[in-house]
Amino acid sequence: MPAITYDLRKFIPAPPADVWAILADYNRDAEWREGVAMRCEPAGLVREGTRTFETLKLMGKTYENTARIDRVAPGASFRFRGETGNFEGMRAVSAKDDGCEVHVTLWVELPARMALGAVILSILFRRRVARD
Repeated sequence: MPAITYDLRKFIPAPPADVWAILADYNRDAEWREGVAMRCEPAGLVREGTRTFETLKLMGKTYENTARIDRVAPGASFRFRGETGNFEGMRAVSAKDDGCEVHVTLWVELPARMALGAVILSILFRRRVARD
């Protein structure tokens, strides 16, 4: 099966705790992710077992995704795995001089019928995630 992988590291000139408060609260994803509506249960910062519910508009299509959070290191990192679809990733924040580094990874397995378009879809997806 074709897959899209993404690994982003970006310096942000803000305190790590402030950035964590945004990255670890899926209800705030729409503040920094284009074309997404998101909620999580329970609400608030992620913890082991949190479930996320995403509605994503990408290239004229709407996708509904549900994931579960695990491996939470409060204030630092967490992982997620798809419950609908085959995807997984992580979000992390680490202190750096005068700010922090955000590290986001994502792996999405695509249906076999999308094999030919996987390269183009991967490029478009990477651009969108980098912009967000």
